[in-house]
Amino acid sequence: MKSAKKTFLLIDFISLVIIVIILLVNVYVVIFEIENDFQKNQLNETKKIDLIIGSIIDTRIKEFENFINNLDWNIDKLENYNFSDIFILDDDFTIIDVLKKEKNSGIFVGYNFAYSKVISFFEDIPDNEVVYSNIYISPDKTGLSIYIAKKINQTIIASRVSIELFNKMLKQISKYENNIIIIATETGFIVTSTEKNLPFSILPEDDVSKYFGNKTFFNSRIKSTVLDNDLVILTPASRLYEILTQFKRFYPYIILLLILIFILKTRLQISYIFKPLKKLLDVVQGWETEKDVQEYDISFESFDEIYILYNAFEQKRKEIFEYIVQIKNTNLEILKIKQYLKNIINSMPSMLISINDEGIINEWNEAAVRYFGINAIDALGKNLWDILPHLSKFKENCNDSIDENMVFEYKRELIKNGEEKFMDVSIFPLTENGEKSTAIRLDDITKLERTEQMLRQSQKMETIGTLAGGIAHDFNNVLGGIIGTMSLIKLRVKGSEDLNIIKDKLLEYIVIIDKCSIRASDMVNNLLTLSRKQESNFTYFDLNMAINSIEKISKNTFDKSINLDFKYYPEECIIYADINQIEQSLLNVCVNAAHAMTIMKKQETTQGGVLSVQIDKIIMDKHLYKKHPEAFINKEYWIISVSDTGVGIENSIINKIFDPFFTTKEKGKGTGLGLSMVYSIIQLHNGFIDLYSELNRGTTVNIYLPVPKEKISLKTQSVSDDLIKGQGTILVIDDEQMIRETYKEMLSECGYDFLLAENGLQGIDLYKNNMDKIKLVILDMSMPILSGIETYRQLKIIDPKIKVLMASGFRQDERAKQAMDEGVNKFLQKPFTINKLSSAIAELL
Repeated sequence: MKSAKKTFLLIDFISLVIIVIILLVNVYVVIFEIENDFQKNQLNETKKIDLIIGSIIDTRIKEFENFINNLDWNIDKLENYNFSDIFILDDDFTIIDVLKKEKNSGIFVGYNFAYSKVISFFEDIPDNEVVYSNIYISPDKTGLSIYIAKKINQTIIASRVSIELFNKMLKQISKYENNIIIIATETGFIVTSTEKNLPFSILPEDDVSKYFGNKTFFNSRIKSTVLDNDLVILTPASRLYEILTQFKRFYPYIILLLILIFILKTRLQISYIFKPLKKLLDVVQGWETEKDVQEYDISFESFDEIYILYNAFEQKRKEIFEYIVQIKNTNLEILKIKQYLKNIINSMPSMLISINDEGIINEWNEAAVRYFGINAIDALGKNLWDILPHLSKFKENCNDSIDENMVFEYKRELIKNGEEKFMDVSIFPLTENGEKSTAIRLDDITKLERTEQMLRQSQKMETIGTLAGGIAHDFNNVLGGIIGTMSLIKLRVKGSEDLNIIKDKLLEYIVIIDKCSIRASDMVNNLLTLSRKQESNFTYFDLNMAINSIEKISKNTFDKSINLDFKYYPEECIIYADINQIEQSLLNVCVNAAHAMTIMKKQETTQGGVLSVQIDKIIMDKHLYKKHPEAFINKEYWIISVSDTGVGIENSIINKIFDPFFTTKEKGKGTGLGLSMVYSIIQLHNGFIDLYSELNRGTTVNIYLPVPKEKISLKTQSVSDDLIKGQGTILVIDDEQMIRETYKEMLSECGYDFLLAENGLQGIDLYKNNMDKIKLVILDMSMPILSGIETYRQLKIIDPKIKVLMASGFRQDERAKQAMDEGVNKFLQKPFTINKLSSAIAELL
């Protein structure tokens, strides 16, 4: 090992030689380096100025946002805002109001910015976002200005910060009294400066010292990251040059002085530093860490610092010994806590898995062992997506949780792994030992979900039972129109020898039958939609469509004493939800409203009232957020308001109205499940409900559902009313004789040849024998012997390229979806017109 003393002295000697050489040979190089270093520092200072400018603008933006949010436009309070002018523009960029105006400002109500350069800034302002401009020449010739503005509903609220006010703020914030700060264009034209009397208007390319008399300025220039300008700072450097001049004059004496200092310094170092340090080194080397009390026979005849260093060492030695004892005890406690936490994690009923950014499993608790049948020793260190591929749908969420520190919550998530399971899934970030990871919590709620589905289905059946009387009455009216009109047609045909005479009358009767048939079809479709049982299916749809379905059911089933007032949103109101559950919820609320205006009223009172339903869009504000903390502040929500003029609800029981099995109806007229299911469904969709009611005056139920972040437009394809003709052979497989005859007439009218089969087996045989000429198969979904899907599978084996149009009187449910997934080309809902049939066939052929 080398001696520190020798090394230290050698370094001192070499350093002295190097310094002397540099002083003698490279004094001008030193000057250059000092200047260069100073300029680099100045560049950093310039960047700081840029940050200060950004801070000034950010402060003005926040002040502007505060002004807009408070809407406190009192003239006295407006003077407190640090803006030269504050004014409001209409969508034509004309000033319609001036809220604040400095004395020399030339703006006025009616002033239009269309022909000024500022117009390019106002035209590009996005909606509901505060933005700021670069430096513009004020259109009213009052000087240079920066504009801050926000566009709200085609109206622009704008403020102007004059360059004089801006410079004043810059001087107040910055601590550069001796510096000159300049904002210039890219070509060097000076826009503004903290020095009012600059001797030039364009930045000179050479040294600027000659423009300031005896003073010399260092200048640095950068492209501002805040404004679309160059930023220049000029710093006086006369003192630096004076020091350098004196240094060049006296450097021989300085060299001699350095040599003398070196000799004296060496002597003092040996006597008062190296010798005492050697003693201290002996003490340190003799230190025993595990020993509490230690004695050293040593004294220090040196500087106080060496003695203080020794005492500090002795004190720290004792403290370290105490810390070692504490660490040992703490380690024991940590081991106990780790084991305790491990026991908690393993005793959790929820499955808990943690993974790193590569998907490698770090934690696998006992609940996961029991549920997945994989021991922790077999899971730890493995890739989660390899051993549980059915969880790969959450891979991107886990990456976002780690990278963006995001939390994800999924309720009733359907997970398929041989069998269908419903799970609540939570994904949240973790940080352990400085390494980022994510935790996945899984709860199997399949039994709970199945039970709730049964309850929802049961409640649907209760609703259907409630509506059955109205449906039967309305359906009889429709049948009465059809049967009555048919009897008139028979009477006319029998009593007339020339049908041309009664042709117009027959056409009128046919139009009546067509209208009645369409109305009956709509009633059946609505009833099928309401009654069918299916899993949750979240899709994007227009809420107006759901409201329209509820209006149709209400018209067909509710007591005629109830006036319906349904108001739709003027535009698409897109939502991501299960349309069937949303329709069920709205119908439950409407049924309760109808009952409140009929069966719950006293017999001596007037029956009926007004049922109002309307959709609107709101932004969650602070006041509504206080009532619904589960909502998200400043998020957009659809609000569906259902109001009635019924009996109302007493204040004492309003808080119980959504409780399961609680009902205000008489015994036998309600189960108390309707509003409870509504509450559960709306919660599942991340929404919430509030209710307002006055006794004997009515009730309003407000349902809030979140507006999706994605901007989605649903474009529906309209079916042409024109008959589309074609040619070729079509095989029809349907077990109903009447339906086959109808197909026969429709296909003939459309120009197609046809083959008819009354069941799946017969249809398969016909296809085998005529597959070369059959272009399309129309297949009924529900048939005896072989169902539609079973028939399709066998036809698919015969001809993998077969084209199939599946038709059914049932709604497009899971069976139809399964058929479409397996390759069926299109689904057609019965009943249908010849126009819809011809359009569907033409689309496939």
